[in-house]
Amino acid sequence: MNGFKVYPQRNRIINVEEAKERSTTEENSVENPEREMIQKILLPLTVSMQILGLHFEKPEKLRITWQFSRFYSLFISVILWVNAIRILTIFTADGRLPTLLMNICNTILMVSGALVHTSCYRASVKGGIPEMLQTFNKDMSSRWAKQLRRQVIIHAGIAWSATSFAVITCTYVFFSDQGHLSTMLAPFNTIILNSNPQILHFISIVILVLFFYAAGSTCFSLVWNYVLSSIISNEFRKCTKMLHGVVKNSETAMLNFDMVRCRHQTLCRLVEKVDDCVCISNATYVVEFIFMIILSLYVIMCDPIAIGPFFLFNNLFWIFACTFGLSVVARTGMMINQSVRV
Repeated sequence: MNGFKVYPQRNRIINVEEAKERSTTEENSVENPEREMIQKILLPLTVSMQILGLHFEKPEKLRITWQFSRFYSLFISVILWVNAIRILTIFTADGRLPTLLMNICNTILMVSGALVHTSCYRASVKGGIPEMLQTFNKDMSSRWAKQLRRQVIIHAGIAWSATSFAVITCTYVFFSDQGHLSTMLAPFNTIILNSNPQILHFISIVILVLFFYAAGSTCFSLVWNYVLSSIISNEFRKCTKMLHGVVKNSETAMLNFDMVRCRHQTLCRLVEKVDDCVCISNATYVVEFIFMIILSLYVIMCDPIAIGPFFLFNNLFWIFACTFGLSVVARTGMMINQSVRV
């Protein structure tokens, strides 16, 4: 009888616990559009990352879709690491120098893609990013929302374009007549040396799919970190403006200063939850892009005429793409560091 309350006017008994749940549900339904604003803005990126197994959010209650998303992300991470181990077998003692350099480039791409994918899986399991976004969503202005939506769409388009180009060039490598590039199929090209060529074509398609996940993990995780840094930087700028307003108004300075200090502590606590995963990804990008630039330059300097026009253009594109990636990583770190310091 403790959980029930009698209302004489209505002459009926209502379960208090059910009433509380109903009121909570109604409040959530009223606040739901506001809480989902930032989720709708980031939808082009989050959906793309879900396709690649880079992102999933843990709901309040366990659901089959969440369990499937987590299993899918974990499965892709395991397969990428297995492929990273496999690709170490592509090196041979009788390989030419350009082939050796290109094999090193492919190995770096596969290993870094697996490492970044694992970092994104760890970030999704921890759940710090959704908590941070929901906190920032409470006071999002319409102007900043429009600017962020435009930025997300542009970066998602850039990431898909870079991933598509990488897959197209890798497809040409697999199905062209360049025989020395068949080492990418190792160890299958030696295990099934005299088998039907159709089997090797099928294996090439499987490796292309793995290359798609590795390249997509690098591109989308990079732009995701950049967007997160933009959001964090904007929140710290707002906190700085609030502090300037407190200094100008001396009457309520002490009360407002405590409010700004609590806000700054909240921002630092949220950034700390996602900082380790972002730092791992950024460190991977720096090492990957620097090595890719150096190796691509060596491939061109070895024999720029013998490698052919397509491979010359391909190496030049990778140099440009990696240089652009390094600038994005540097900008990502500068935005957060400058905002926190100010």
